[in-house]
Amino acid sequence: MSNPSRIWLPAVAFLALAAPVAAQCVDYTEHAHLISRQTMEFFMKDLVADGDHAYATTFDNSLVVMDIGDPLQPRAVGEVPLVPGPEYLVQRDQYVFASGHGYAVGIYAVDVSMPAAPVEVGYLSVTEGTQILMTHGDLLVVQRHLADIIDIVDASDPADMTVLSSISRDGQALASNGGDLIYIRTRTRLEVWDLSDPVWPTQRGTVDLPGFFVGTSMVLHGTSLLLAPGASAAEATVVDVADPDAPFVAQTFGLRYSIAGAIMVGDLAYFPLNSGAVDLYDLADFDAPVYRSSLVGDATTAAALTGNHLVCADGAVLSVYDTTGAHLSYPEAGFHDWVYGFSFSAERHADHVYVGGQFGLFAFDVSDYTAPVVSFSENGSAAVAMAGEILYATRDRALTVYSIDDPAMPSAITAFERPWWNSSPPLYVAGDVLVVDTADSLLTFDISSPASPQPLGGRAFDTSVVTIDAGLLYALTDTALHILDLADPVNLPQLGQTHQPDGESVAVHDGYAYICNSAYANGLLWIMDVRDPTDPAFATAQEGIYIRGLSVHGNQLLATQGGWGVQLLDVADPLAPTYSGHLYRGYDTGWVYRARAVGDLVWLGRDDGVGFIPTPCIDVVSSVTDEPGGLPRTLQLSSHPNPFNPQVTIRFEVPQRAFVDIEIFDLRGRRLRRLLNREPHEAGPYTVLWLGNDDAGRALASGVYVARVRAGVWTAAQKLTLVR
Repeated sequence: MSNPSRIWLPAVAFLALAAPVAAQCVDYTEHAHLISRQTMEFFMKDLVADGDHAYATTFDNSLVVMDIGDPLQPRAVGEVPLVPGPEYLVQRDQYVFASGHGYAVGIYAVDVSMPAAPVEVGYLSVTEGTQILMTHGDLLVVQRHLADIIDIVDASDPADMTVLSSISRDGQALASNGGDLIYIRTRTRLEVWDLSDPVWPTQRGTVDLPGFFVGTSMVLHGTSLLLAPGASAAEATVVDVADPDAPFVAQTFGLRYSIAGAIMVGDLAYFPLNSGAVDLYDLADFDAPVYRSSLVGDATTAAALTGNHLVCADGAVLSVYDTTGAHLSYPEAGFHDWVYGFSFSAERHADHVYVGGQFGLFAFDVSDYTAPVVSFSENGSAAVAMAGEILYATRDRALTVYSIDDPAMPSAITAFERPWWNSSPPLYVAGDVLVVDTADSLLTFDISSPASPQPLGGRAFDTSVVTIDAGLLYALTDTALHILDLADPVNLPQLGQTHQPDGESVAVHDGYAYICNSAYANGLLWIMDVRDPTDPAFATAQEGIYIRGLSVHGNQLLATQGGWGVQLLDVADPLAPTYSGHLYRGYDTGWVYRARAVGDLVWLGRDDGVGFIPTPCIDVVSSVTDEPGGLPRTLQLSSHPNPFNPQVTIRFEVPQRAFVDIEIFDLRGRRLRRLLNREPHEAGPYTVLWLGNDDAGRALASGVYVARVRAGVWTAAQKLTLVR
């Protein structure tokens, strides 16, 4: 009997005086990560979000309402023209207020209670335009753009907004305590103002602030104000405002990078960076701020939090992040740097990883992967492949065979000179066959005697990228994907081909080939159906997936993204890959162009060295037999009736005590219903009833759905057919 189960790669034990750091696989889906990146049909200026909707001002002089209830597929559902076009947005209940710094751009009030039909209900003229807009209860606090004046606006009736009073100040940032107080950051100081009588605002306390920074962000956290100086400096200032009559600078602390904004929820701060990422800090203790992780993506011009999702806009690109695990820190990683040079390929044997790159051939001791140590190196550009305890390397226009009986010190056995090769062509092992890709030819060698490769043949082929899967060789050229049969390594006969634009990398999984090209606007991923290798065909393409390299790890693709690092793509549904985690942020320690699982680690081929991080945990199908006369050793799952209407009973049997999740998905991978959420169960049988509805109680349409049960390290899934 076969059942899906999660394989947790075991930690490796090492004999050493100091305790080594062994790698446990990591469930990266539990960490905050990108889940969708959609190119909209409009360019966005600013963004706010609430519940299942986001609202954006656009360069088309309009306010657009987007439905993000399905964060995998955000879509525009409503629009209202606003001329002259505003820029800045704030929201209060069912109203969105929009303003801008253009001449004669006033304040618009838009009723969004009907997302598909937003309506402009009010307008307040502001001749000088606005620079900052903030809500404060029923009030709007407005910093004019072309005048050092802050207006206090009564917006209790959005259809009849009126200015109650004005403060002569050059506000650079505003914050509200949600009660009577507002905070104004001017060019030289912070001021506290009392608006308990908004017709007669009263100044309370002030404190001088060092320096003047354009783009200052200011958020209130308890009785402290956090001020970040924008792109001018990588630091933040904390002002204690517990006594509004006597605020004082409590401290200043450094950030990793200069920031473009700040959002706080509880103790967690989100800092969008100008580089195109969002840094997450735990600020429970301002004396000891803790960097947690980063959300990588496009340069963020606007960001908003709603529930467990962070929504970011950059031009026409809308990115949505799952922030459920935002409080978690990244797993520790290990790096080895050199001045410059890419690493091309890597193989693993015992505690050592062998890396070929522009700088040469290296052996790394990764018994403590957080501090890899070079145990062997040879100069000269190299690429590597391995069979058993034999390492093959192309370097200096030769194929060199190494023994790794001593893993720390590879020993050259023999070398075959090939003066006509380029310096270090890539090479691959498939059973007893070694394939060398010389760019204009694919050459094969018999390695049934591993230490003595013998030339077999091959064929002339102008390839750009090669991968091997299940005895077939997939070769990308400038115009096509070719499938060659390795069963005849002498001739490498072509079984089939399909035309497609040029690609940078190809990976094959479960009968589908994935081809990426980052040169297309916002990235493009082609998916080819290669289940019949004699008749491969284009299946679909996904835009907005920026990828430089691909490799397979279980039901996931390791997708390298240069400065963005490595994303995980879940291909359980082969025609609809989804973002499922983020392994590594490339802008921190070098861009990464190649990544591959080597044992319990992922090797990172960076532009200035190598890196090692724990592998993602993977879901695989394993064949496990039941214990005689006892409980099953796997998770059992069944349902009745199936097809069903209006309800179905889901039966499952847990092999040992575990936390259980039961979720319902549609065939596109969207979660519709959560029936159990990490509820503890002792070993034994259980039943759960599903009424064919979603989390909001809405009845689902007829169709096929998937029930997924997770119990500890076990996972099982079953299709359920609903017939109304």
